[in-house]
Amino acid sequence: MNGSVILIVEITELFNDSISPVLSVATMFIFAIAFFSIILGVGLFNSLIACIVKLSMGII
Repeated sequence: MNGSVILIVEITELFNDSISPVLSVATMFIFAIAFFSIILGVGLFNSLIACIVKLSMGII
C-alpha cells in the first residue's frame, strides 16, 4: 500500500511540474482569441485595414 501512495505522489508532482508552463501559454492563447474576437466584432480593425490598403495603394 505504501508503494502505491508514493507512486501517486510522484505522478501528482510530475503533472504539476508539467502543466505549469503550458497553463500560462494556454491562458494567453485563450485571452488573445477572446480579445481579438471582440476587437474584430466591434470593427476596430476596419480603420487599420483601410489605412494599410491606402498605404499600399491597393496592391496586395
